[in-house]
Amino acid sequence: MGVAVLDMRCPRCGYENPQNVQACMNCGLPFYAAPPQGQYAQQQPPPQGYPPQAPRQPPAGVRQAPPAPPGVPPAPGPAPGNVRGFTLVLDEEGRTKDNYNFSKEGTPAFTALKLQLSQGQSVTAEKGAMMTMSRTLTIETKKRASGILKSLKVAALGGESFFVNTYTAQGGPGELTLVAPGIGDIVGVTLEGGELIIQKTSYLASAPGVNIDTNWQGLKGLMAEGGLFMLYANGYGTIWLASFGAIVQRTLAPGEMLSVDNGHLVAWPAHMQYTIRRVGGIKSTLLSGEGLVADFVGPGTLLLQTRHWPAFASALAPFLPQQR
Repeated sequence: MGVAVLDMRCPRCGYENPQNVQACMNCGLPFYAAPPQGQYAQQQPPPQGYPPQAPRQPPAGVRQAPPAPPGVPPAPGPAPGNVRGFTLVLDEEGRTKDNYNFSKEGTPAFTALKLQLSQGQSVTAEKGAMMTMSRTLTIETKKRASGILKSLKVAALGGESFFVNTYTAQGGPGELTLVAPGIGDIVGVTLEGGELIIQKTSYLASAPGVNIDTNWQGLKGLMAEGGLFMLYANGYGTIWLASFGAIVQRTLAPGEMLSVDNGHLVAWPAHMQYTIRRVGGIKSTLLSGEGLVADFVGPGTLLLQTRHWPAFASALAPFLPQQR
């Protein structure tokens, strides 16, 4: 249940939020704005000079994200490298739109994400991701989703753990350092009502306002290395993703096409259309080392990783002890 808030001051941490947000941008407490007596408040027009957000339909099998809270104007036009509904967090240090102070160390090969949590602020992270934490932080281990069946679905089908840890700065401000199990970089994506498809094993952590579920990929997934299911994220807040190798972003213009080896995918907007195909004929597929590719059509921004887990494993195989 949400908490009715009139002045948008969070009753838990006291943070002054923008008007009509769905949850506290500091600690993640969900709430709703009580409507004025007699009639509901009309939605405010977008700021002068900003075009209204064009409606779009998600691909089959992908649920729509919840609508923006009443009274919240459409997001401004995207900055270079961003698309409407998302903000990429590529800096080495800074502050996200939902007020997470962060810095990164060891980029891009051995990245550690350091979050400075203010009083009452919390973040949910994958099991085993914590490297260090302040004594002012508390940790709560719980099911990934609200129900057992949904948690099992994300764990079994999405390739993630059944339990996650939520860290909260209850005893005062504190520091949390997170790392991924692989060798690579960490990038943030702030969701502003957008939907994101995430390659399995790339999820690291997220703000309380981000919803994580699985997404059915159909026969495309059967042929792709990601499998039949991938992770699906929507809502409002920042999600942190880990890569194998460095992160590379490719922004496609409307109608622009790009073929990507599916083992190099990290995440992409759910509205982007794509198909899976073989590279050339059967001979090329078997001998070129470039078996399957995903053909994406813009507009949208792809997050890619510079290393490929199966290729890395094949390179290590000759040096591993052989079983007799």
